[in-house]
Amino acid sequence: MEHLTIAQINLLIKNYGFKAAYSLKVENLTATWHALCGMGIPKERLCLAPEAEYPFASALLLLVAQYRPFIKGSLLPAYYFASNAAYHKANALVNELTAKGYFAKRIEVPLAALVEQAGLGTLCKNSMLDIAGFGTRTVLFTLATNACMPDDNLPQKPQGCGNCTICSSACPAQAINADFGLDPSRCIRTYMESAPMPNWVMERLNGFLGCEVCQAACPRNAFIEPVKPADDALLAFELRRLLRGELKAASAYAGKNMCTRARLIAQAAALCALTKRHDLLDEVLALTNHELCSICEAAIWAKGILQSALES
Repeated sequence: MEHLTIAQINLLIKNYGFKAAYSLKVENLTATWHALCGMGIPKERLCLAPEAEYPFASALLLLVAQYRPFIKGSLLPAYYFASNAAYHKANALVNELTAKGYFAKRIEVPLAALVEQAGLGTLCKNSMLDIAGFGTRTVLFTLATNACMPDDNLPQKPQGCGNCTICSSACPAQAINADFGLDPSRCIRTYMESAPMPNWVMERLNGFLGCEVCQAACPRNAFIEPVKPADDALLAFELRRLLRGELKAASAYAGKNMCTRARLIAQAAALCALTKRHDLLDEVLALTNHELCSICEAAIWAKGILQSALES
């Protein structure tokens, strides 16, 4: 079949809400520890040798979806909303390419290794990727496909962080070293993806599912204006609703994989304490004997904070 041109690819991906697509060479990747840091994907699921695994693919198509953060205090995870939406759109794009007679498959690759090797992006000190013109507030997906050929005219790679220490100073957990970058063992987001959460993590929560403090502080993202979440999204993540185990609406926004009971209810309990929701103390108390230790421990911690505030 005749390959699609870059212009045709760009027109196609915009129908699915992606801001850009970069057609890269199919080559095996050199994935060092820093390139895998913070991805949240088990190493055994990563494709490190696409050239060997997909010899019939002519290009790796990197899809870029850009998102805007939510206004401060909303507690909602803008990244995971965007990631969930882009995931379904990427799958729909794969289906369309397949229907047109092309091979297309969404694959998990170490994105930092991919974009650095292609000379397309920069790995920042906070482990986020900056792709020219987009900053770090992006969701990236990779397709192995024979629908197009690699593009030789890629945008210039953004400059590195240099001596900038803004994200390092802003990090609530001191997880970003100004010289050596992110220490995953100190990153709040690392522990929000597991259960139960240590107390020091719960003390520093600023929202559901992840921490975006470093991205909010980063000058690369200064041009991206925050937005207010939709009313339905706010309702889906209303604390009382989550404490009662009503997670279906939240899952529709952020994805079922992220919105597990162990994760979302535990975070809701902790956020009750941090936002001083004394009106929800009874709901928190009801969870202190929960069968899941992550929820039980978060509820006991939140109970102590809320009761201490009432007694003082």
